[in-house]
Amino acid sequence: MFFLITPSEYEAALKEEIWGCFKYMNIPLETIYSMPVMDRKYFIRKHNEAVKKENEDYENAGNSGKESNIEGVGINSYAKLEQQKKRETN
Repeated sequence: MFFLITPSEYEAALKEEIWGCFKYMNIPLETIYSMPVMDRKYFIRKHNEAVKKENEDYENAGNSGKESNIEGVGINSYAKLEQQKKRETN
């Protein structure tokens, strides 16, 4: 069975890929336009895998109650410190 995609659906999907590569992966538009489709798909897949792993690490760090080197995890300790400073000044 063949899967048919309309030209407008293809165009929308292509634009989403290009936007994602430009916005989230910081690949210049000139590079994206000249990049073979297989390469673009590879970079998108690798980026998605890396983000998924970062999210899992973040969730695991939050569940264990331990601080880690992941950016953003230390915000709770920072907020507690700021609250403590505020109480001391009042």
